[in-house]
Amino acid sequence: GCQWALFLRNHDELTLEMVTAEERDYLWRTYAVDPRARINLGIRRRLAGLMDNDRRKIELMNILLLSMPGTPVLYYGDEIGMGDNFYLGDRDGVRTPMQWSIDRNAGFSRCDPQRLYLPVLMDPVYGYQAVNVESQQSDVSSLLNWTRRMIGVRKARRSFGRGKLTFLYPRNRRILAFLREFENERILCVANLSRSAQAAELDLQEFRGSVPIELTDGSAFPPIGNSPYMLTLPAYGYFWFLLAEAAELAPWTTPSPEPLPQLETLVMSNGWASILSGREGQYLSNQVLKRFLPRQRWFSAKNEELDQVSIESLVNIGQTGEHMAAVVRVRFKSGSEQCYLMPMSLLPGRRVTTPDEPMRPYALAMVRRGAQMALLADAVHNADFAQLVVDHLRNCVEVQGNEGNLVFNGSAALAECPATEDTIKFVGAEQSNVSVIVGDCVILKYYRKFDAGVQPDAEVSEFLAGQGFSHTPRFLGKVDWRSKHGEAFTIATAFEYVSNQGDAWRGVTEGLTRIIEDYALSTGEVEAPLLTFPTDIGSLLGERTAQMHAAFAAPTSDEAFKREAITAGDIAQWVHDVREEAHATFAALHKAASDPAGGSINDCIQLILSQESSIGELLDGCASIKPSGLKTRIHGDYHLGQLLIVQNDLMIIDFEGEPARPLAERRTKTTPLADLAGMLRSLDYAAWAAVDRVNERGLVPPERARELAFAWRDRAVKDCRNACLAEAKNIPSYPQDPATSKALLRLFLLRKAFYETQYELASRPAWLSIPVRGIIDLLARIAGEK
Repeated sequence: GCQWALFLRNHDELTLEMVTAEERDYLWRTYAVDPRARINLGIRRRLAGLMDNDRRKIELMNILLLSMPGTPVLYYGDEIGMGDNFYLGDRDGVRTPMQWSIDRNAGFSRCDPQRLYLPVLMDPVYGYQAVNVESQQSDVSSLLNWTRRMIGVRKARRSFGRGKLTFLYPRNRRILAFLREFENERILCVANLSRSAQAAELDLQEFRGSVPIELTDGSAFPPIGNSPYMLTLPAYGYFWFLLAEAAELAPWTTPSPEPLPQLETLVMSNGWASILSGREGQYLSNQVLKRFLPRQRWFSAKNEELDQVSIESLVNIGQTGEHMAAVVRVRFKSGSEQCYLMPMSLLPGRRVTTPDEPMRPYALAMVRRGAQMALLADAVHNADFAQLVVDHLRNCVEVQGNEGNLVFNGSAALAECPATEDTIKFVGAEQSNVSVIVGDCVILKYYRKFDAGVQPDAEVSEFLAGQGFSHTPRFLGKVDWRSKHGEAFTIATAFEYVSNQGDAWRGVTEGLTRIIEDYALSTGEVEAPLLTFPTDIGSLLGERTAQMHAAFAAPTSDEAFKREAITAGDIAQWVHDVREEAHATFAALHKAASDPAGGSINDCIQLILSQESSIGELLDGCASIKPSGLKTRIHGDYHLGQLLIVQNDLMIIDFEGEPARPLAERRTKTTPLADLAGMLRSLDYAAWAAVDRVNERGLVPPERARELAFAWRDRAVKDCRNACLAEAKNIPSYPQDPATSKALLRLFLLRKAFYETQYELASRPAWLSIPVRGIIDLLARIAGEK
């Protein structure tokens, strides 16, 4: 009964001349029960009347219309759900005046009602008092604004108008599925024609590895695999998916590493020693691990060529002997070395050939112990190992090994966490570590790469806990490896798990995107929209930032956190560092400008290169900044992604610092204004990210989106800065001289923008305009103040 959706409307009559006589009779009986609604070979009714005024059906029919090849034609009034009056003769029943407002004659004309060519609709359901453009314009969820969004999405994708149409044939015949393909773009359209929820399996193996991106909101769905792709749709539901080859996975997904293509079998004749040494150990190191390590996200040397891998045994963990903590030393052909944490677990009776084996991506080899087989896997992803680590932390266990000791230091707060019936949840692998939630109370964070020195994440969290700073998860303990040579490494930390609504970056960018779309569509006036948390984040963000710095500035005898006076030498060094950052940035920009393949980013490059002399003058002026305030430890990598939204508050996390920098550099003391500068730049990034998301969907004119986003950014930056500096009046680390405070903030804003420019130029050229515009805006503000 959906054939007519392919030719939804031909001007003012739903034509049925292209169907058979039998099909026409069926459609007449279904959609034109009253004979007066029939005319010639068609039906003289509007879409809303045909669909019984069911919003779900109306949307579905429009989705099918917009999905088909060619140019769709929407008949006037269907975009707001206008009704009809088939008691009028001929086709006049669908030619009634357009319903613009609740004014006289529906806003269509100011003449006397009796002089209208046709009367306006007056019935209580479809009359102009109930259905009109004016009321729907201010209603974000109205049919009018929904239609605008869908037209914008369609216009943004050339495949809809010009692409090839290929129907898929799921076994559930209530589901209509087809592909629209044009050049390198593929769009999957799925519609549920039933009045009840339905499930369907689609054969999409041809697109194995692609990630379906839902076009109306940009949400990523699970990647397509070897099995039929399962979708569930509500009654009259629909999906438009862009099948993206290299799209980012959804934030809630954990991308698993590619498993080893084949698992070799090792023979364990005498405990762990028999597979960590001798012939078996050599094979495990230079064959198995040499292939396994580069496949892991946390392996930081993917551009290096491995030369040799060796296992340095640490210690057996647990009573059963099924868990081993080891250090893997990796030597590269360049001569450099790195060390990684590599705990391993033996899983008796487990095989990767078992369907849905969760450890398959982390499997290293099969191990034969007598007549029994076991799976050797990365223990970090083993629930039993995580439970064992937490139990050892609770009991402050110290386990001795041949090469050193593994020391579990649990805090007193850990005793408040449940000791039994703990559930284990793996929350994903970050760039340099892996996190596991134990018992919805503890979150374990493993540091895979060993760096000489103190791990700032554990050190700072422990210090803030001692200062009573409550806006970061409580520090619960850490696991240290202390070698017999006196070296100490923190290999894991435990924090209180705080139930949250995600990080502030995601909350702010998604909320701002929604506000821009809704506000731009619902009104023609450019005013600041009403903000709610988390988009109204500025003042709270500034307060929490200053409170964190107050804790850092507290008096202490700990040399690592003892505050120090800012000197003229410090300021000279900071200016020197920014100047070096500027030189490196301009060198990279000059190199990129000479590349004929630079394309659209050349305008950005030329724009910033034209300001090279102005930046030099600005840095020359910074040399005269008067010392004020104190140096303390800071967060070091402070941005919206390091904040968790917890109800209507913020929790600050991840004091690890920038992983690319050495530990010693991450632990240096500096002015807290460096953190504030990083957060202000993050707010600018959030505005641009929202603009990009809105522009991708084509729902709002680009200039309108930028206007709203930048109005939000300016307000958020002002609120954050003012709230932070107001809170900081009694914090000794902040410069008490307003001129020094303003100058240092500018200096660190410039440093952060230079760092961002180099990063975007190397990694994401399409985002280069964000830090470039940040530098230009900063220079413009300074020039305006002179």
